[in-house]
Amino acid sequence: MVIQPSRFQWHILKNWLHFYFMLGAIPIGLIITYVNVFIGPATLEEIPEGYIPKEWEYHQHPIKRFFQRYIFPSPQQEEYEKYLHHMYTEYQLMKVRKLEKQVEQAMAANKDYRSSNYFREIYGSKYLYQYRDLNTLRPYELKRENQD
Repeated sequence: MVIQPSRFQWHILKNWLHFYFMLGAIPIGLIITYVNVFIGPATLEEIPEGYIPKEWEYHQHPIKRFFQRYIFPSPQQEEYEKYLHHMYTEYQLMKVRKLEKQVEQAMAANKDYRSSNYFREIYGSKYLYQYRDLNTLRPYELKRENQD
């Protein structure tokens, strides 16, 4: 009689792999079968006047339409949102530069000078947050700060 190592862990691993594979494969297989048998592919029809088809309506299979509509973003929408973000950040930088120009004009008009601990920031985000905080203060809070 030859002594062999146990295969118990190998069989347990195979059982778990089969279980979790079937846990996902059976419902997905049933959904795909249901969609193919009862819903079926889309057919071409005339587009009514004045109606603009949505992006997902161009796909023939219902599962592809579902993925296009709910999971994958539209390339045009994604590019548009990137463009809006770019425009927003440029607008915020423009406001910061305008504020810096006003400060420099006020310093020139009052013959004021920069203190020794002044240094120019590379990024305008610090000024933007200070500008936002300044705009959120009430007029009486500004007076109180000026009195201190």
